[in-house]
Amino acid sequence: YRDAACHFWDVLEGYVYSLVMKMYEKEVDVGRDAELAVWVAEINEAFGCGKDVMVKTGTRKQLCTTLTSFIFTVSVLNAVVTHSMWDSMGCVPFSPFALYAPPPSKPTEATDDEID
Repeated sequence: YRDAACHFWDVLEGYVYSLVMKMYEKEVDVGRDAELAVWVAEINEAFGCGKDVMVKTGTRKQLCTTLTSFIFTVSVLNAVVTHSMWDSMGCVPFSPFALYAPPPSKPTEATDDEID
């Protein structure tokens, strides 16, 4: 996973870097972006426990790192975590959402009608 993830991180970082450099020609432009400041404040309020430490976007490099991290987390990392669950949780009897009766004591005890 690590080697493949590093490749995806590099690709995402390059893409984000190119967009950030086009959007913010100078470092001071990052600090002047009111919409970005509101977004950062919302994230820090929701996840930073009242401290402005969750998201740092003072420079273009910090903004690139923050955006790359978010995109990586909701795409690559999410796919790695959720797709690997299919083998163990893809079959309902392996992880039912609720049991309304005691589980079968023998593999052949439950019928299809009981599972539906």
